[in-house]
Amino acid sequence: MDVNFLSAVRSLASLRREPELESALSELLTRVSGQAPLTIKGARDKFSAVNRIAKRGRIQVVKGRPGEETVIVSVKSLAALIRAASANLSFADALDAAGF
Repeated sequence: MDVNFLSAVRSLASLRREPELESALSELLTRVSGQAPLTIKGARDKFSAVNRIAKRGRIQVVKGRPGEETVIVSVKSLAALIRAASANLSFADALDAAGF
């Protein structure tokens, strides 16, 4: 998981209004995925590949109405997100999150 991404996730906690948080999170997840959001049909038709990519630590975003997009993420990546969002990210934590 990218250290810059984990740092950006931590900064989202400062957004108090739900629509702002959802919008910022959607933009961040789309940017970090490295590709345009998948269509529902595309995610369904290529689910094995989408799942494999998510297991490798890359978040997959599936299109939806604003605030209703779907995110496919591995449990390992989700755990890293939760740790980053809930605690100060030390240098050792950053290295661990980056896979070192």
